[in-house]
Amino acid sequence: GNLNIEEAISYYYKNIEFSQKMLRYYETRDMTEIVNELLKYEYCAKSYIHKAGYSCSDSTTDEAWDCIFHNIISSIYEGRISIIEPRSYIMKSIRIYFKRLRKANSRIIRLDGGLHGISNLTNQ
Repeated sequence: GNLNIEEAISYYYKNIEFSQKMLRYYETRDMTEIVNELLKYEYCAKSYIHKAGYSCSDSTTDEAWDCIFHNIISSIYEGRISIIEPRSYIMKSIRIYFKRLRKANSRIIRLDGGLHGISNLTNQ
């Protein structure tokens, strides 16, 4: 939606603060601030996972969040990504994670007959 001036100012200051944390990380290689900042979005991310219909199980949601969070932290550490607006990046990461999961699951379902046949051969 549209932001009023006060919301826009707050939004940009939050992003500047996060960018400063990213800069400190690159200068010191200490991820503490980045990890703590991204963890603030855990509830929001898990709520989004439920509301978007990606998961209705708390354990699946927790597993997905753990994986997504780890991927983001690893990508920052390895220098593969640069984040300015963490909330948007996390939401995008959630969508990509579940899109890949659906694609992988559809391959498994299509191969299921073949996998079943293979498991029958190996169990003889």
